[in-house]
Amino acid sequence: MAIRSDAGDRIPGQPTRPRRAKARSNKNLVPYTGAVRDLDLGTFDFTTTGAGNFGSVIVTGLGTFGTLTVTGLGTFGAVDVDTLNLDGNVISDSTGTISFADENTVTTGQVKGATGHFGGAVNYTQINSSGDLTPVGSADIVIEKASGNGIKVDSAAKTFGFRDLLGDQFAKNTGGTRPTLAAYNGVINAWQFGVGDEAFMSFHIPHDYVKGTDIFLHIHWSHISTLVTGGTITFKATSIYAKGHNQAPFQSSPAVGTFAGTASTVQYQHILSEIQYSASSPTGLQVDTDDLEPDGVIELTFELDVNDITSSGAVPDPFIHYVDVHYQSTNIATKAKAPDFYT
Repeated sequence: MAIRSDAGDRIPGQPTRPRRAKARSNKNLVPYTGAVRDLDLGTFDFTTTGAGNFGSVIVTGLGTFGTLTVTGLGTFGAVDVDTLNLDGNVISDSTGTISFADENTVTTGQVKGATGHFGGAVNYTQINSSGDLTPVGSADIVIEKASGNGIKVDSAAKTFGFRDLLGDQFAKNTGGTRPTLAAYNGVINAWQFGVGDEAFMSFHIPHDYVKGTDIFLHIHWSHISTLVTGGTITFKATSIYAKGHNQAPFQSSPAVGTFAGTASTVQYQHILSEIQYSASSPTGLQVDTDDLEPDGVIELTFELDVNDITSSGAVPDPFIHYVDVHYQSTNIATKAKAPDFYT
C-alpha cells in the first residue's frame, strides 16, 4: 500500500511543522490504528492490489478522489461523497443498504434488484421478485393522454394488440335479399347466404382505437356439405363513414369492392376470411384511415356476390356466422369524451 502526498499536514503524534509524508508498504510497517483528522493529502493515488478494508471514508466538503481502486475484496463501512462515478463497474451489497438519501441517482445502464419500491412510505409502486408491478395505497398507473400512447404487447417487437368491432345481427334486412335462417347442425340454426343475399351492419369506432392505424374486415363462415372439393366464394362490401360529434356528413360515394374466401373440404369447418378495410390512400372497398377516430360510424352492406365452391354433388350455400372488424387498441380510454379526445 502506498500513500503519497504533495501537501504538508499535521499527523497526530508527529511534529507540527509542514512536511512531505510518504508511507510505503514493507514487512516492518506497523499500521496506525488511531484517528486521523483534518488530513489534506492534496491530489493523490490510493491503490491496493489485495484486500482493502475501510471503516469510514468521509468527505464533508468538496472531496476529489484521483483514483480509488480495489482489485481484491474491498469493504467500506461508510463512503460519503458528492459524486460517485462507477465508470462501468458495479457496487454490490448483499447484507446492508446503499442509501443516496435525497440525492438523484442517474445511470445510462441498468438498475437491478430482487425487488423495487418507488415512491413514498405509504403510496408507492412495488416490483416484486417475479417482476409483477403493483401500485400500493393510492398510487395509480398513469399513461400520458396524447394520441398514440397506451399499453403494448411483445417486448421484442412492441406493438398495439388487436380487438374486434362486432357487427350487429343479420336480422336487420327484412327484404327479398335477406339471408335464410336455416338448420345448421341439429337444433342449431344459422344464417345461410345465397348469391345476392345481403346483411346491413353498423360499426362504431371505440375510444381505444389507435388513431392512424388500418382496420380489417373479418368474415366467419362455413358450410355443412360433406361433398365439397374446394373453390371459393366472393364477398362484396359497400361502405360509408362519417366522424361523430357533428363534424362531417357520411360520404356521398360509397367505397365498394369484393374479396374472396377459400372453401374448406371439411364439413362445419370454421373459416376466417379477412381483407384490409381502410388505408390512408383508400381504394375499392376501403374507407379512409386518416378520417377514423373515436365515435365515428361505418355503415356496411355486406353481400355474397359469387359462389364458386366446387363439389362432387350439389354446391352448398355458405353459412355466414359473423362479420366483424379488427382494429388495433391502445387498451386505454381517451381522456375526453368528445374531440379533441386526447387533450
